[in-house]
Amino acid sequence: MDRIEWTGEFSVGVRKLDEQHQKIINMINRLSDNQDDAHLFVSDREILLSLMEYAKLHLQYEEALLKKYGYPDLESTRRRMKTSLLQWNTFQLMS
Repeated sequence: MDRIEWTGEFSVGVRKLDEQHQKIINMINRLSDNQDDAHLFVSDREILLSLMEYAKLHLQYEEALLKKYGYPDLESTRRRMKTSLLQWNTFQLMS
């Protein structure tokens, strides 16, 4: 799997969110590296579970910010986030 390199194109213009997005990218890259290293240090499952937990926290933080600043499309964004969380929970149950 190819690594993802952070570029300014990914920036949402909010430092804390950009930092969280960079951390998510780093976790995805860790999964990629793990494939290249033939799982010598940690299991894919362990990395994915960490990624999912962090992503949940990120989405909660992002939703709180959107609400605080009156984001006009909050309900639509909430539905997308809820769908993502449900998919991750389903994946977690299956693994």
